[in-house]
Amino acid sequence: MVARHQNRGGVPVSRFVHDLVGSCDNLHGDTQDSRELDLLVRHRRRLDLSLFEPRHVSDRIVVRAVCGACRIRLPALAPSLSRRPGCGSRVIGAGPDLLLAARKALHRVPQLAASRDVHIDLLHGGNHSSFLVETADTKFVLRLAGPAAALAPAPDIDHEYAVLSLLSAEDLAPRPVYADPGRGILLVCYLDGRVLSPADLQLPDYLEPLATVLARVHRHAWDRKLADPVAATKRYLGMLDRSSRFRVPVAAMRRRLSAVSGCFESAGFPVLCHNDLLSGNIHKGTKLRLLDWEYAGGGDPWFDIATLICYHDMGAEARHCLVDAYRRRGGSAMRAERLDGLCVLVDCQTLAWSLARLAGGVAVEADARLARSAAARLGIAETFWD
Repeated sequence: MVARHQNRGGVPVSRFVHDLVGSCDNLHGDTQDSRELDLLVRHRRRLDLSLFEPRHVSDRIVVRAVCGACRIRLPALAPSLSRRPGCGSRVIGAGPDLLLAARKALHRVPQLAASRDVHIDLLHGGNHSSFLVETADTKFVLRLAGPAAALAPAPDIDHEYAVLSLLSAEDLAPRPVYADPGRGILLVCYLDGRVLSPADLQLPDYLEPLATVLARVHRHAWDRKLADPVAATKRYLGMLDRSSRFRVPVAAMRRRLSAVSGCFESAGFPVLCHNDLLSGNIHKGTKLRLLDWEYAGGGDPWFDIATLICYHDMGAEARHCLVDAYRRRGGSAMRAERLDGLCVLVDCQTLAWSLARLAGGVAVEADARLARSAAARLGIAETFWD
């Protein structure tokens, strides 16, 4: 069967075409805001939704078999789709059986190997895929590492497990449950709550507790996996040298990078840094915690502060609130000029990385948003995503 989501006269229609007989089933029903599709599968043993096209690609769409034991095949790595089994249904893998790979990984986890009732949802795909794993009494997040690539090296799972073990003991990060570095498996406890939005990071109610969290993280001396954003940015720029399309922005970034390279001081005090402080990696439950420590390592604590400022385009008031709160909670001293230089370094790294991804054929709106903001602050004309 093949399904396409349509809309006729304002009423969503899900059309299922039987491959063998060529007839159609039209399922009419409530619009459900066009974000859910319930399937009454009855006697059918298989539904192939590989051509399912959600009208609102930015929305979270739940595809669920309401009754019947049915295998459901969904589009490959569609980020807007949640795969949630219904009564008696079983969701099988998107693409090359991605969810089946997740189930196989869970069989290796001692705490879950004997569990009979385990539901798996794909949270997001990409080079490294993450899944929500639900058992009868608890939830976990499973990450499966994909193959290494130039802009997505294989994660150091042993290192990430060590970071999570240290910080979860202080209630600053989710608790790790299981790791298998050889197979790229990492399982952590799920945290109830929500991640922050970019708008949240303009408000003192969130910036002040976040400053406290960062000050506590940065108290830990850390000489493993030292971060070097200057070297990373130069590597990304080197990837762009092969294309004349990027000659002008690359030359401008090299000039800006040369002027601020001395602002990064990892050699002076390598402390534990997160190094990827997007709002989506900051979790609000009973308290604030930080997620996704894949890029963590020893470095300059003020680079984390600069990352927050640049990624979320903080205005003067929000920036002052964050910096002042961080200092009051034990953060190291900082000259305003050095923080300005670190912000330029963050913007150079962000723009260079985004353009390198674009040159490699990866065009993601989130990359474009960050890159446009970085280019504007650097004074570089940016029209590559237009």
